[in-house]
Amino acid sequence: MRTAIFIDGGYLQKVVPTKVDYQALRRELGGEQARMFFYDCLPEEANGKRDFLHALKCMGVTVRLGELEEIGPPKYFGDHSNIVQKGVDVQMALDVVEAAQQGMERIVVITGDADLVPAILKARDLMAWVVLVHNTFVAKSLWACVDERVQMDWVWQKKVERQQ
Repeated sequence: MRTAIFIDGGYLQKVVPTKVDYQALRRELGGEQARMFFYDCLPEEANGKRDFLHALKCMGVTVRLGELEEIGPPKYFGDHSNIVQKGVDVQMALDVVEAAQQGMERIVVITGDADLVPAILKARDLMAWVVLVHNTFVAKSLWACVDERVQMDWVWQKKVERQQ
């Protein structure tokens, strides 16, 4: 079954406390031939993250980056709650719909964000089977609109944990 995997990098990094083996993740969710997309933003001090994104690209992962934007002043020194991602959800939504339009049979999304709901509904209208991979932090509307759900529990995380 033709599969595309769409990863909200910020979400995955929040909910999986260990380093992820993205090749194992691909095999677990879609097989060796699955297309994989990774969405995130680069912070100002991004040297280590640039290396990580380059490694993903070398594995054949399509990397899409949004922008970080300040919305008002920080509440206190070192506070980053005023910095938000822009463009990541829209790019992911566009790619989900495009994959379904191109005949992708199975679409796997790793996110907790309800912003993806319209794209998922459109993909389902186009006959794609949509799988949500999630932790406990997931929007109810997102949970309700997919065909299948996979919980990221401890056993699942061990399957995709990068061995040191």
